[in-house]
Amino acid sequence: MKINLLILFVAFMAIMGCSKEDQANKPSLPTRGKLLIGIDESLRPVTDAEIETFSVIYPDAKITPLYLPEKQIVEKLLANEIQTGIICRDLYEDETKFINNKYQHLPATFKVADDAIVAVVNNANLLNTISYDDIKKILSGKITDWEQLDPASKIKSPIMVVITGSSSINRYFSSLNGATPSISAYALDTTTEVIDYVKNNVSAIGLLGGSWFYQKGNKYLEVKLLTYAKDNPETEDPNQGLRREVYAVTHEPFTGLGSGFMSFLASQKGQLIIEKAGMTPYKPISREITIIHYIED
Repeated sequence: MKINLLILFVAFMAIMGCSKEDQANKPSLPTRGKLLIGIDESLRPVTDAEIETFSVIYPDAKITPLYLPEKQIVEKLLANEIQTGIICRDLYEDETKFINNKYQHLPATFKVADDAIVAVVNNANLLNTISYDDIKKILSGKITDWEQLDPASKIKSPIMVVITGSSSINRYFSSLNGATPSISAYALDTTTEVIDYVKNNVSAIGLLGGSWFYQKGNKYLEVKLLTYAKDNPETEDPNQGLRREVYAVTHEPFTGLGSGFMSFLASQKGQLIIEKAGMTPYKPISREITIIHYIED
């Protein structure tokens, strides 16, 4: 009797052990499990809000953001160190082919939003507006002194461009001009470091993601956000292309938490968070209008 009970007990513990092991090895589900996601560091304000909201709605989902420059995120996606990321471009064709050949499945990508690229200067700088053409000339080296932008400027030192290295913004402007800026330029690690540099250097101009400044309750009052002036009065959009596309990417071999979070970003709630962050949602935000009174003819 005791021997039989002991055998049953051992068998029961073995089954429980296997069950726990199976649960540990079980892939995540769209609304539960764990996810390590790589995110372009310049998108941190909006993605922090997205992750927080998703975690409240789905408490069994544990999302850990890995904030890095865009280049490093893509490298980690290709190396399978992470399987989901949010970056400011779609995957290139050769990257898609690499993932398909290496891991035998195609990655899924979709556009999440458009984000403005903003220019900020020190509060002591007299400049208040700048044009898209001015920025191109600064980056190409045609404008090197603050007096060329504002004859009343008292800043005598050359213009210093501050940007995050290996970032989507750095890539954007490099591709715009075909090369890195030919003037003094500093590539720092994070957006916060760029803001601090501009705060402490009157001759610097920082080029950053707009969501850091367009959200309600701007925390960076030590620097000044420049208004974009129109190069052409007939042009409706003064940014004239100073925007970057934001993409969600995943190459999970199954429909897991990465796919679930991507779906949330595309949902009404996810897109509304993007809009409140000062970005342009990829999907139009629908709003219900209730008519409480109307006038009969």
